[in-house]
Amino acid sequence: MRSDPGVIATVRALRAGQTSRNRDFRTFAVEPGRTALRVHRLLRSIEADLEAGARLEAAALGGGVRLRVHRDDLALVRTVILSADEYALLADARH
Repeated sequence: MRSDPGVIATVRALRAGQTSRNRDFRTFAVEPGRTALRVHRLLRSIEADLEAGARLEAAALGGGVRLRVHRDDLALVRTVILSADEYALLADARH
């Protein structure tokens, strides 16, 4: 499980506020940009769950990471599989 370096760079730029979907619409009109936007939204969603008090279990999975996000307040368990690069982006934001 590997991530495209261009996608990861675009996700980093989105997370840092250096680019936006509206301002750079041409970037997000093609597949790598759409993938970056999906990854960015997924990471934001996981971060929102963590801020709401979710518990997180992480397990290595063939070059990636399987996350289980436990939201006890909603009686919900969500499983997400991330590449190592995507997990690193999530971990960077948590520090």
